[in-house]
Amino acid sequence: MGGNGPRLTSVATDGNALWGLCANGTPYRHIKGTWERVGDYSASWEHLEQIALIGEDLWAVDSNGFIRRRGNKATSPEITSWTRISAPPTNYRLKHMGVTDGDLAVCCTDETWCVHVYLPEEAKWIDLPGRLHQVFIATNGMHVWGIEPT
Repeated sequence: MGGNGPRLTSVATDGNALWGLCANGTPYRHIKGTWERVGDYSASWEHLEQIALIGEDLWAVDSNGFIRRRGNKATSPEITSWTRISAPPTNYRLKHMGVTDGDLAVCCTDETWCVHVYLPEEAKWIDLPGRLHQVFIATNGMHVWGIEPT
């Protein structure tokens, strides 16, 4: 990025909007050629560790292992707040996630590499068989890919 923006450790895009995370978990979005810090970032829930942007919302895993969702279209100039999503029925922190187009499903892995799917419209969690370190879900929700733990 050169010297004209924050030092990012990860980025997410849906082809329209571009978001990034700094090493300290502060989210930024790229607007009109510059990086803009998003919102009042004195959150009590620490910082964001991973973001995904597909469909209408920005999704993130925070440092406490919870999924957070930022409402409205991520491409909107309005700054909205982050909402914590109920945790899956385990005692383990979530580590990685992927989101379908239209926010139909959020596929996550936890610190023991178990795979969980959150259905936002039903506010329901489903466990999938197998163990994955990272998980990716097709935009239509029909396929899940992942990287096996080593």
